[in-house]
Amino acid sequence: MAISITQLLGTDNVALSRLTINANFNALKAGYDAMATLLNPDLSSLNVKSIQVDNTASSLSATIFSVSKGASILGNLTVGTTGQATTVTVNGTGGVNISNASLILTNGNLALSNAASLFSTAGNLSVSGGLRLPGLTTSQSNAVTLAASGTTIDVTTPEHNKYVFLSNGSTAAATPLSCAIGTGAAGQVLEIFHVLGPSGPSSITTTNFSGITGDIIFHANGDKIKCIFEGGSWHLVEAIPAQYVSSIPSIEFTRTSTGSTYVFAPTIL
Repeated sequence: MAISITQLLGTDNVALSRLTINANFNALKAGYDAMATLLNPDLSSLNVKSIQVDNTASSLSATIFSVSKGASILGNLTVGTTGQATTVTVNGTGGVNISNASLILTNGNLALSNAASLFSTAGNLSVSGGLRLPGLTTSQSNAVTLAASGTTIDVTTPEHNKYVFLSNGSTAAATPLSCAIGTGAAGQVLEIFHVLGPSGPSSITTTNFSGITGDIIFHANGDKIKCIFEGGSWHLVEAIPAQYVSSIPSIEFTRTSTGSTYVFAPTIL
């Protein structure tokens, strides 16, 4: 905002310049009144549409923007430049409250770095990606919904994958859809949970298994097996049928050494 005033020369007659002097004072007052709507000296308040702080314009202290009591921003707040390091530190006990919005991390992590930190939610938690436990660098969950037989589940990427949720997702399949479990890492323990799909059963080929042949067939919702990878193959450690269901058999497979089919039926109480 520019304030336009008329310059008085040293040769001008003061008495004849009263109107010009008065107009200059009015222009200055109008300019002051306009600034006072933004920076109110009585209320010590600043009311502006946007604030830009540029630490390259002049020499500044380490703190370039400080709010001692509080601030209300009725709009968007952008901190930093995309691709450059940006840190926002929130001290005190109040924390950050989001009353009616979403917290979106487009490309970053939500890190709870302190041992006393707690992630608590009163609502629902939906995970579309992987879920990993503390101390691991990769996720431990893998949901697989079969659309056709022949799928191979890669459990070495991530290497520490521990849980697979297997489901038959095809409504056109007349027989159980089958998949193979890829080779794992030495000592890796894998648990496979069966979630009954729209077409019912699912099965796992025993290509990378030792001691069993054919398919491991899951008949019920909640069937589970546990296996460990050692010596270049998977070893079946445990087969747990779903409880409190009436479908028999539940889990079945054939042992290589005897050629016998082992059936694990649920316990009907």
